[in-house]
Parts: sequence; structure tokens; C-alpha cells
Amino acid sequence: MDTSGLEFVKFVQGFRNPVLDIFFEFLNFFDTLGFFVLLVPTIWVWFGWKTGLRFFYILVLTNFSINSLKELFATPRPYQIDSGLGLLQTSGGSFGFPSGAATNVILLSGILICAWRSPWRWVVAFIYVSLISLSRIYLGMHFPIDILGGWALGFLLWLVYVYLFPLIERMLEKMKPISLLALSQIVPLLLLLWRHSTSAIAFCGIAMAFGIGIFIWKRK
Repeated sequence: MDTSGLEFVKFVQGFRNPVLDIFFEFLNFFDTLGFFVLLVPTIWVWFGWKTGLRFFYILVLTNFSINSLKELFATPRPYQIDSGLGLLQTSGGSFGFPSGAATNVILLSGILICAWRSPWRWVVAFIYVSLISLSRIYLGMHFPIDILGGWALGFLLWLVYVYLFPLIERMLEKMKPISLLALSQIVPLLLLLWRHSTSAIAFCGIAMAFGIGIFIWKRK
């Protein structure tokens, strides 16, 4: 057991008060499926369907990466060791390392910094990363090592988004529409055979619907 990490969680929770409890519990929304359900259409509308689709697929990859690593390392969360630390608890009692919220916050901040040509993007990204990461410790959901692991994974996924995805897209552009349709259905089904959690089913179901929708749109 990481006793130093547990003591750090207790130290952070030493600043607890009703106002901070409400504030950090609100920040938990940014680590829910509902947040991403709102975010993907927003990206789609503002930046176009190609960017929206690329963004959605990196989220699918992120979801599977996080959950696979959690099952691999199988480390407990702070509140699972000391129930008094749990302001919030996961419904399925999932493992802690790496932090999904920390992974997403680095990935999303990296995408924001690349897409938003404003000097304020660094300030917004810093505040976003700091608050979300701190909230996971304050709520008793993660140890500091979980946050660091999430940051590292988020950075790797950002590299995939920026450098690997464009290469894949250029390869896919050479394929026939019917082949792309088949690929858009087969890949999610294979992923579901690998993992079939609630979030995996949601992401893969949407991915298959996107594939059908884009095929019909291009045919028209």
C-alpha cells in the first residue's frame, strides 16, 4: 500500500469545507460520459465533421487504454483503503491507476492548445489540468501516482492524435466507401469482444452509428 500517497490524500482533505466539497464534486462532471456526449457534438459543429470524428475516435482509444491499464495494474483507490476518504465512489468499484480524469485532461488540454490560437490557451489549460487533477485527490478517488500515470498516458495519446491519426486518415482516404463502412463496423465489434463495459458499449455503438451515417451522407 502506498502510505505516502494515502497521507497526501489525507493532507489535501484536511482543507475540506462545504464550499470546496460542492465545487470539487461539480468538477467530477468533467469525468463523466455526459460531459463527452456534450463535447463531441460541440467539436463536430465548430470544427467540422472530420475533426469531430477524429476527436471521437481518440476518445474511444482513450477509454479502452485507460480501462485496460486499470485492469493490468489493479491498484486500489484511496477510499477503498479508507472509506472515510471517499467523498465520491465509482459505481463499479474500478481500479485506480491510471487516473482516467488525469488522462483526459492532458489529452484535451493538448488538443486545446493546438487548436486555440490565443495566448490565454496556456492559462486555461493550466487551470483546467490543475483543478481536475487536484479534484481527484480531494474527492478520495486517486493517489498522486494515479494522477502522474494519467498525465503520462494522456500525453502519449495526444502524440497519437497529432502525429499518428493524420497518417491513418491518409491511408483510409484511399479506400473505397464500402470498405470504410465495413471497417467502421468491424473494428468496434472487435473492441467489444475485448471489453464490454458500459462505457465501451456506448462508445462503440456511437462509432458504428457514425460509420453508417457518414457512408450514407457520402453516397448522397
